[in-house]
Amino acid sequence: MNKGNWITALAETERKGVPAVLVTILQVVGSSPRDGGTKMVITDCEAFDTIGGGHLEWQVVEQARQMLLAKTSGQQIVEYNLAADLGQCCGGAVRVLFEPLRVDVPVLSVFGAGHVAQALMPLLEPLPLAIRWLDGRADQLYQNTTTRAELVLTDDPVNDLILTNPRHWILVLTHNHQLDYQLVEQALKQDNVEYLGVIGSQTKARRFRQRLEHRGYSQQNINRMICPVGVQQIPGKKPYEVAISIVAQLLQLLNGGIPTESEYARSETAVSGSAKSTHSKQWKEDKIWMTGHDNQ
Repeated sequence: MNKGNWITALAETERKGVPAVLVTILQVVGSSPRDGGTKMVITDCEAFDTIGGGHLEWQVVEQARQMLLAKTSGQQIVEYNLAADLGQCCGGAVRVLFEPLRVDVPVLSVFGAGHVAQALMPLLEPLPLAIRWLDGRADQLYQNTTTRAELVLTDDPVNDLILTNPRHWILVLTHNHQLDYQLVEQALKQDNVEYLGVIGSQTKARRFRQRLEHRGYSQQNINRMICPVGVQQIPGKKPYEVAISIVAQLLQLLNGGIPTESEYARSETAVSGSAKSTHSKQWKEDKIWMTGHDNQ
């Protein structure tokens, strides 16, 4: 059963980053169930609106889903003879346009709804990303009523980090260091996370990296974390300044850049062996800073 109308479906699939195909009847010769310009939206498991039903629509849905399965990016035009090919009594012929819609759009999950996130959301609006915004505080999350992001009120953000989308970008901007660390650990376990940005200072970056190393994470995996997040050439610590630096980094990524590690990570790689010998003592101090106790 087809759901809703194609306009609403188009907006929803784009917002959620769901691969879809927009189908349009380009031309009608003779009789057909619907006129030229009629549209519908098809995903791998749903169809929205209708181009007239019957064998034509069944064939069109199958064609669209084959394109989704093959991750086809280019448009296709297919001609259908309603009588000869499909056995429909209309007897006409139609030309149908298939347009895949952003089949590879990244999903950006923003954790935290504090000052930086509030400043960031309006700047994300024009970016070609499907946006999820997650927090456990309803008053913070719902105060921005103009965002196109999917709002997720959650008491288990670590579990909500897990997505099946093949391209997942993550921003960790919460008010809690321990939650930030738990989100980082979960993100580094996911192969589909292409970008992991974490708000914080160089000190926070060092402590997170040392704790991850102690937990057995490889240096290559740890270097997926970008902390401090954002383009460091943009100075300032005010929320809107940090938000601008984050958007600049996202634009770099969207335009082919691959920020795989932070400035701190690169400087750590160059640290001498004698400096690294202090890590054991520092690790004990950092456990207390992160957890409040010394028995983790």
